Amino acid sequence: MFDALNVSYDLVRCVQPLIRRVAARDRSLADQLRRAVASPALNIAEGSRLCDRSRANHYRIAAGSTREVEAALRVAEALGYIDVAEIAGALALTDRLSAMLYRLRHKAPRR
Repeated sequence: MFDALNVSYDLVRCVQPLIRRVAARDRSLADQLRRAVASPALNIAEGSRLCDRSRANHYRIAAGSTREVEAALRVAEALGYIDVAEIAGALALTDRLSAMLYRLRHKAPRR
């Protein structure tokens, strides 16, 4: 299976318990985090079956959502809803996934 898609699933699994913790303090932020963390997986899966330009657009959207997950986690930590140690694994996955999506969006065209 597609490595970036697997990493996006790992990110969902890693963030899922944090969503519950954030929801106990801020339902709106938790909802935004929930939607953001689902978006990369959905866009990677859809984009993997499309032609070059459409595929790149889906990967671009997935990359933006990955950054949104990172920002939401950092906001939740800054607001004191979760500890920095709790988000370390998720932040490592967002960094890894962002790098993968960059490479997918900027790979040389096929000849």
